[in-house]
Amino acid sequence: MNKAFTLLLALILLSILTPLTSIVVSSQSFRLKSYSYKSSANTNTIYPGSKNIELVVETKYVGLNTIQDVTGCLVMPKGFTVARGHSSCSPAYDANNTVYEAIVTGNVVIFKYYINVLDNATPGTYNFKIRITYNVIENGSIASSTEYLSGINVTVSPYPTIKLGVVDYYWSPDAYPGSAGVSLNIVLENKGNATIVNGHLKITLPKKLVERPLTVRQDIGTLNKNDRVTITINNIDILPN
Repeated sequence: MNKAFTLLLALILLSILTPLTSIVVSSQSFRLKSYSYKSSANTNTIYPGSKNIELVVETKYVGLNTIQDVTGCLVMPKGFTVARGHSSCSPAYDANNTVYEAIVTGNVVIFKYYINVLDNATPGTYNFKIRITYNVIENGSIASSTEYLSGINVTVSPYPTIKLGVVDYYWSPDAYPGSAGVSLNIVLENKGNATIVNGHLKITLPKKLVERPLTVRQDIGTLNKNDRVTITINNIDILPN
């Protein structure tokens, strides 16, 4: 048996006896640098039902070839939708908010989106992805490519506790036992950390003091943190002694 045949046989046996290993090489050409999101109230706290949340994702292109026609489409989990008038796909912006015509290695690429949280979304942290498509320019030819960027986490917080307190009240005109047709003014303050967009109040007056009315309903409008509003209950008849 000659040496060449022996070497060939040894290589064949080695390839049979050695398990095959699959080597996966990452082809990711974009790296996630940072991301941020803020509500329409310009805070980074969002709740079920929040609308027009701005999500900005900053990436860095680390591929070796020049690319063009770059688009990043947001892959959203259940519980989110695209805000009205906007798209789930974003062009590639530079730091000056200009859309790139071509991107080279080292360029910072920004994608921008506007999304809504559904009213029935469960509070928690949700993972978003971006499907990035682009054309690669190499040796005068153009080839299309697609990849996914992950690691974007958006937290939906539980609704904050409403803290609406009475800070003052007064009668007009002054009220006495047996007074009829007087008004009670109640000053309310939003002592919580959330803005009250609107509210429906049910006010119950004590039977031992008032003849009528015993129950009053009133609506209030937007009340920011620490804001106050005065509600007035008219035509109150006070019981005599």
